[in-house]
Amino acid sequence: MRSPIPHLPWLRAFEATARHLNFTNAAQELGLTQAAVSKQVKLLEDHLGALLFVRRPRSLEITRIGQSYLPHVAEAFDGLAAGTNQLFPKGERDVLTVRTSIGFGALWLAQRIPDFRTRHPNVGLRIISNVWNENGVEGHCDLDIRYGCGDWPDRDCTQLTRDVLFPVCHPQMIEAGHLKVPADLIHHTLIDVIGYAEGWSDWLKAAGMSFQRKTTMLGVDTTNMAFAMLRPDFGVTLTRRSLAQDRLENGQLAQPFACEVSAKENVYLTLPNTTPIHPDAAAFKCWIVGHA
Repeated sequence: MRSPIPHLPWLRAFEATARHLNFTNAAQELGLTQAAVSKQVKLLEDHLGALLFVRRPRSLEITRIGQSYLPHVAEAFDGLAAGTNQLFPKGERDVLTVRTSIGFGALWLAQRIPDFRTRHPNVGLRIISNVWNENGVEGHCDLDIRYGCGDWPDRDCTQLTRDVLFPVCHPQMIEAGHLKVPADLIHHTLIDVIGYAEGWSDWLKAAGMSFQRKTTMLGVDTTNMAFAMLRPDFGVTLTRRSLAQDRLENGQLAQPFACEVSAKENVYLTLPNTTPIHPDAAAFKCWIVGHA
């Protein structure tokens, strides 16, 4: 069985005393009396059955066992502080929390955030994906980046994209001559990212085609996964310009056909119109609109 963990105040008193080697200075740091800190250290020693300090008339000396124990206690406090700051950040003001979809966050926002940090180094920023939106609770984010038509009556919405949809594939698939005309799609697996208003049927119709009995479809729930599946000999996915542009420019993806379909849904930066606005929200809004 796990040994009982000493009481937290005892450990805090020990850690502070070990750093200062002085009960009075440790007491000032902890906001306690010298007698209280001394007593807590004594209770810890009794609990452990070991002497942590040698008390001298005008000084303290940490024992060898105390020196060995100190790094473990300090590391535990450091880890607790780090975890608390990451999940519940507080300071003179709370950090700006921005929520986004996994696809837009990973494929568009992540590549541009370093620029925001350069321009606004003093803005505390936390970015979360909408998988954290437990039970529809929205109170924990200051700005929410959403896909849709911008028709959220309880939110102030700023449109960020005017997207078009088109197929993409691995560049070597085009180099090998496997996709010369849209009719060649019948020989390939069409990867469909579910959840959007438009899909493959809309693009095929615009290209003058329709689904055939031999059409092979594969559904996934994120664009990230769809991109990761594309191989020289496998897969074509329908995507949006905002999500694919960076990868098209660096050669990771290729657009085999010129046909594009205007998207009904786009990306919007939204914030509640009934609550006070975070003081750094305007800076982030100005920055992301400039990039979008």
